[in-house]
Amino acid sequence: MLSVRRIIPSLVSISVKNSSSLGGHSPQSVVAKFIHGCTEANIDTVVNSICGSFRKGCNWDILTQNFDSVRLNDLIVEKVLLELKEPTDAKRALAFFHWSAQRKKFEHGNWSYCITIHILVQARLLTDARALLESVLKKNVGSPLRFSYRLMLNSECLRLLLMSAAIWKNMASLQAL
Repeated sequence: MLSVRRIIPSLVSISVKNSSSLGGHSPQSVVAKFIHGCTEANIDTVVNSICGSFRKGCNWDILTQNFDSVRLNDLIVEKVLLELKEPTDAKRALAFFHWSAQRKKFEHGNWSYCITIHILVQARLLTDARALLESVLKKNVGSPLRFSYRLMLNSECLRLLLMSAAIWKNMASLQAL
């Protein structure tokens, strides 16, 4: 119940400032959805609230306080990253990636790394993309075969990384001119 109490003030303040950020739902209905299970509408509401908070520039302490009761999973993380995929939101996507990595009981998989790296390359944030690529490689350093196998199993992730590499190469050759 304590975690629900923490999220209620943030939901109320969001709805008072901008009722469209909750998709027209009242704070009471959003809290009820949090309490009564994880539905697709609930996930979309959480995703929209998280994205809205990052777009407003909330700091990590406020984000953690507001979303303490939300248990992050791969689906929520993927949806937030895809919502923040535009180049204008790339820094926010990276901030979300790092913030969510600090959350208890959540660890990024290769898919969220791939999505984030692709977002960063599309936004021409190559230094950040390279750092994240190095990070995922270091994370899997003890098991490069397992990492390669998982990457090949997830063809969409591999496709994103290959597209990012091609964009990266083209941008590097343009900078050399």
